[in-house]
Order: sequence, then C-alpha cells, then structure tokens
Amino acid sequence: MKRIFFALALSLLAAPAKSQFHSLTIPQASQPVSETQRVGVTDITLQYSSPRVRGRDVGATEIPQNGNPIAWRAGANMATTIE
Repeated sequence: MKRIFFALALSLLAAPAKSQFHSLTIPQASQPVSETQRVGVTDITLQYSSPRVRGRDVGATEIPQNGNPIAWRAGANMATTIE
C-alpha cells in the first residue's frame, strides 16, 4: 500500500514539472529578418538570417582563397531570398 501511495504521489509531483519545460522556446542563433522596399510600383522583399556579430568586425577576418577574398553572405542559417 505504501508503494502505491508513493508512486502516485511521485507521479503527481513530476507531471507539472515536465509540462513547464515544454513551453520554453530558445531563440535561434541567427534571427530571421525580412525587409520590404517599394520601388516604383513593385515591392521588393529581402529575407535572410541576421548573423550575430558579437563584437567581431565582419569582413576583417576573411580568409582569401586563391588570392581572392571570400564574399560575406547575409544569411547564416538559410539562403537569402529576394522576391
């Protein structure tokens, strides 16, 4: 009888603790960004993932390949799209 009561009490205490962790959402390392600009009668939308700079100088640490610098791209998680 004690075992049944202990198991029931433990499960009743553990259930709310598990449900609290389910709603926790952690932001992405590179936040998605969408910019829209109207040019004439056309709307141009640029969608990309904004990289975190974290105090670094973007572009200063590029490693050249075959003597040519690597182009920095605006999209850390996925490809940049233009619509």
